Amino acid sequence: MDVTHLEYILDQLSERRRNVYGQDSSTTIMGNWIRAVEEVGIPHTIRHNKKGHPFVEMHRADGTRLAYIHTRLLPSCPKASSAICNDKIATNEILEAKGVRIPWSRTYTEDEAARARKEAFAAHPEVVVKAHSLTLGVGVYLNVREANFEETFRECIALQKRRGHEAKVIVQEMVRGFEALRGSW
Repeated sequence: MDVTHLEYILDQLSERRRNVYGQDSSTTIMGNWIRAVEEVGIPHTIRHNKKGHPFVEMHRADGTRLAYIHTRLLPSCPKASSAICNDKIATNEILEAKGVRIPWSRTYTEDEAARARKEAFAAHPEVVVKAHSLTLGVGVYLNVREANFEETFRECIALQKRRGHEAKVIVQEMVRGFEALRGSW
């Protein structure tokens, strides 16, 4: 995706009302993308590929094509964009630089579990523990409380090591709502 396309989308967000979804929201990933585009108010068309799978074609106000959202490919997604989106830290930095509120988040190495627990629970009753090097929701632990934090932290480290990845853990404040994941239906 050309950076100007991302800037256009992010610029539209500040002019729209905030999306709020109930905890019981449960739809397909593509359904979440379609609902999000509709809620933000970006003009779009729902199309289907050769296999009959839906995708979203987003348009600028003047009607020109902005980007595609396909569950297997992020909006008009070259390899560089995919790499950024798979890098949770880079994604947060880009969004924050554009004024999008992101959850409190810190990255820790495997020997920093006690420090991570102390920092996370100083301000948050629940957190999310994420494997830095994994994608598609693998190694993501939601609603982690202080009582089981260090066990979850160690499990997250072990999972990454078993898969031959560098073991770092991202700890974020727990934010209620839905999350659209890139990947499978």
